[in-house]
Amino acid sequence: MLYDTIAIDRLENVVGWADFHDTTEIPALPTSLTTTESGLRVQDGMGLVRLDYIQALLQSGRSLQDFLAQIRRRAIIMVLNRVATSRSLTGTGNALVSGKLIGQQLYAANPLINQSRFVGIRFKLKRSTGLRVILNRIGLSLSAPQTLQLYLFNSLNPTVINTINLVINNAGQFSWTNEDDAVKMDVDEANSNSGAVWYLGYYQDDLVGQAYRYDTLNWLSGYCTTCGNSVYGTYHKNWKSISSHVEMVPFYVAGASLPADRNNFFDERDCVFDQSNNHGFNFNMSVWCNLTQYWIDNRLAFAQAIQLQTQQEVLEMYKASSQSSAVEQNIQPLALRELEADKDTKAMALPYRVDRAIKAIRLEQGDVNDHPCLPCARSGIKYRAM
Repeated sequence: MLYDTIAIDRLENVVGWADFHDTTEIPALPTSLTTTESGLRVQDGMGLVRLDYIQALLQSGRSLQDFLAQIRRRAIIMVLNRVATSRSLTGTGNALVSGKLIGQQLYAANPLINQSRFVGIRFKLKRSTGLRVILNRIGLSLSAPQTLQLYLFNSLNPTVINTINLVINNAGQFSWTNEDDAVKMDVDEANSNSGAVWYLGYYQDDLVGQAYRYDTLNWLSGYCTTCGNSVYGTYHKNWKSISSHVEMVPFYVAGASLPADRNNFFDERDCVFDQSNNHGFNFNMSVWCNLTQYWIDNRLAFAQAIQLQTQQEVLEMYKASSQSSAVEQNIQPLALRELEADKDTKAMALPYRVDRAIKAIRLEQGDVNDHPCLPCARSGIKYRAM
């Protein structure tokens, strides 16, 4: 959860491959392989990682360019995963908060009158590096069975982001979406959501019956902690943990203010907020750290680790090669020496050098002392290799 695959894409040009010295023997590589933002080349400092050696030891029919792209991408994934694993040990690789927002059943005595409105919950993530909110399951309590379409809007987009069909089987009780319909919300540039506000809701005209209101929760201040009900104290603690990362407020838009096309986003200025009306909604939700954009912004800090990990992947390929050739017989012993400690020269084994490179990663974080996904800005970020 600490990063999305787009981070891998954006790190591919941090370290590039060098062309072979004789381009008549091995043609020049495309810029997608040779571009290097850091100035480092995979072959730097490792004479064994030569394109002619790699090509000689590739399986028959395998493209050199495809191999170079795949082995570098694999190295990037391995570096990021090791960093992510290391971060998991400190807790930020796990959910910061997870749980059900409303633990009680709704009262059938509190039906809501349908007024042709669009009703739902607005989600506004707090300003913090790398936060992602996931609605693992969406719950809704209605008075009659039906399949209701839910709409997810994003303030940066003119049309609906996603629609979800929620099957209501048990009237008067919460019915829930499947885990496959989980909703992810973030505010980072990597996913084109910088500054986004999210709106999840439904059209009352689609209801067969009515939604049941739960007014014990005030979505801005939480549950009453002085009402003599100890259960409310437990619910309030969970709400407080979640709301410290994301502000959730129920809203409605009057029918007269809604666009003719239901898939078009309404005018946010037409929203009317009521923090004591859940419109029948409940959420099983979690808050995670997602450092995709942060790692992209600081991608040059990964350069040496990516370079060394790519070298190691190539040498591991040499080691496993089953080609019967003079090149293999000459290269395999040298590759083994690089991969294992050399007692004669006392040179460090390449895997150990990779470990050291990962430990040495430092990322520029600025003033992020109040960000739960990053440690204190004064000490810098440290990643320990496994």
